[in-house]
Amino acid sequence: MKVLFDATMYPTEILEMIWEQDSLGIEIANRWVTQWPERVLNLLVVGKYQEAFLNQLQQERVTLARIGQPDQTTWEQVASRLGLSLDPPEMKLILQPPEPQPN
Repeated sequence: MKVLFDATMYPTEILEMIWEQDSLGIEIANRWVTQWPERVLNLLVVGKYQEAFLNQLQQERVTLARIGQPDQTTWEQVASRLGLSLDPPEMKLILQPPEPQPN
């Protein structure tokens, strides 16, 4: 069983959803949280983490099915050649409400 890094940062429903996935899901969650922690936090805050995570998981599964399991040293190169981004989407947080527009 793989270890999920920073598991305490996830809400219960997201944590359960991650644990329901295979080892690739844990790998994606760990990659995201260790390399892009701010993006992960933003996705969690705006409620888009699950959607982004499941989309990424599906893309990586399809890619792996097409090419087979690459060795660890080439996965990033293979993904790059195929146009698969390994990082989470960037979400902008709006911390203040927008200014009212004049009529």
